[in-house]
Amino acid sequence: MGRTSATWTVTDEQRAFADATRLDEPEIRVRYRLDVESDLQDKVFVRLTGFTFVDEDGLALGSDAGEAACTLAPGKTEAVLSGDVWLERAASARISDFRVADHAVPLSDPGRALYREWQLQGRPGAAAEIDGEIARYAAAPPCSTQ
Repeated sequence: MGRTSATWTVTDEQRAFADATRLDEPEIRVRYRLDVESDLQDKVFVRLTGFTFVDEDGLALGSDAGEAACTLAPGKTEAVLSGDVWLERAASARISDFRVADHAVPLSDPGRALYREWQLQGRPGAAAEIDGEIARYAAAPPCSTQ
């Protein structure tokens, strides 16, 4: 249905304490921005959670608890999710990629019908609950366009 891409900047900002505790090694702030490109012609609901920086082996270096739940227009939407991750300096030098958990639902009439049918296969008898979920997805605010 689309692609996510991220950009990040390792800042000069450092901290020696977190949660009222002195850190073993100072950390630096890494700012990120996650962009999403939708290939569909209609709106899509997306939920993005668990943004995580990873090294070249796919091992997690640090993550952000931020979340986005919004509707995407066709094409590219910038800064759907953005935030900061504090990492030890050595870890910040090993960032090679990112991971993010995503959930997407096409909001066209055929897309909603297919999603509803798929959900009913795993949750028979939950039609009213599923219809409510789909209605909440369709009513979600648009994703930011910065």
